Amino acid sequence: MAVWNSPTMTSNILPEPYVTSANNEAGGASFNAMDGGGASYWFANPCGDNPWWKLYVGSAGVCVNLATIKNYSPYGFLTFILQGSPDDINWTDIYSGTCLDNSNIQVYAFPISPLCQYLRFYSVTKKHATYMAIFEFTLAGYDVLPPSNYLHARRDRMNMKGVSTQNSLA
Repeated sequence: MAVWNSPTMTSNILPEPYVTSANNEAGGASFNAMDGGGASYWFANPCGDNPWWKLYVGSAGVCVNLATIKNYSPYGFLTFILQGSPDDINWTDIYSGTCLDNSNIQVYAFPISPLCQYLRFYSVTKKHATYMAIFEFTLAGYDVLPPSNYLHARRDRMNMKGVSTQNSLA
């Protein structure tokens, strides 16, 4: 199990195997939201009611538990859902959050997600009726889901030391 961090994108398809996409890229390519630069951004015009931005992470998938968003204040998310999918068809909500109405970097930590090949930020509410823009997204987690026996082994070690497992990592 190794730590995974989202890549710095140089186009919508580089570096391989990563691919970014969005429901609309008329104002700025989706990879701009992960290019590591503070001045470029993904900009959707028009963006519709619930704009989304997506990252394909490769066939091996990842498990995420940390996200950062640098909103473009006049046009950014107000509330969002981070979703994961093994197949780009069936989506599971991983986390829902609220963005501050500013362009500062905001950090969101949440329980580790299931193994996902696709990750999507989905806007529930946005600042502007017509436009949507995000300076940067980053994601972090693990390259594999911890083994199912990982928490059980930890609990068993705690039992051997005479520590109660009540209210622990059962």
